[in-house]
Amino acid sequence: MADLTPGQQLRAELNRLGLTQEELAVRMGYSPSSIYRLVTDRAPMTPGIDRGLHRSIGSEPGFWVNAYKAFRIRLGLKPYKRLELNP
Repeated sequence: MADLTPGQQLRAELNRLGLTQEELAVRMGYSPSSIYRLVTDRAPMTPGIDRGLHRSIGSEPGFWVNAYKAFRIRLGLKPYKRLELNP
């Protein structure tokens, strides 16, 4: 999955778990549009999102932040742009 974007990785994980974006939104306490922004790579994977995904789908702590950092480095950008997603 290293060549996939963080959003593509999240979509693949949701498919593997049989979850919809709407179900993930409910589990995390976010709006469906916020989850859509994550899976389409229009919003960053922040530490708060990472924790929410860990609690909601059982991913390893730090996985999503690290995937996002690696993605930004592949694009030639700074490893982390601090932005938070509003629930």
